[in-house]
Amino acid sequence: MLIMPANQARLTPVQAAFCNVTITGLQQSWALYEIWDAASGKLLYIGCNRLSDITAAPDARTSPDWPGNSHPISIAIKYIGTRVDVLNARGDAIRQLPATPPCNVRSRRFTSRVVICNETGETFRTQAEAARATGCSQSNIAQHLRGKPGFRSVKGRTFRYAHKESINDTIPL
Repeated sequence: MLIMPANQARLTPVQAAFCNVTITGLQQSWALYEIWDAASGKLLYIGCNRLSDITAAPDARTSPDWPGNSHPISIAIKYIGTRVDVLNARGDAIRQLPATPPCNVRSRRFTSRVVICNETGETFRTQAEAARATGCSQSNIAQHLRGKPGFRSVKGRTFRYAHKESINDTIPL
């Protein structure tokens, strides 16, 4: 770290060159960081991002459990390195915790849309389940459901998504 003397208002050419190289190098670095709830002291998120983007926490803010901008947080940088090293360190850090931080759980909260066969009335939890029952690929079911030309039916069947309000009535959870 470069500490400026109180009586020196400007950087010398050598100091300026050092700062430029250091800042450029740090912008290319990746960091493993933790976001803590400042009020409760709970760990909210363990993430990795470019060092220059950490204060924005773009990856953590995509989680539905993100407390919002008005909530006080603190950020702790745990490790700086290459992208691969930081991603590996993140996985290790999460596995060592007794419970996954709430904002890191978003991938486990993925909810698929229920698919119904129009001909038989069969109900499937996912597109993949419908594909296995039909004997085709999940991609074919997805393209059919999107209405892509050439996919009017899949193996002679047509499918539709169940409405959200009728999902609980249609398939037991």
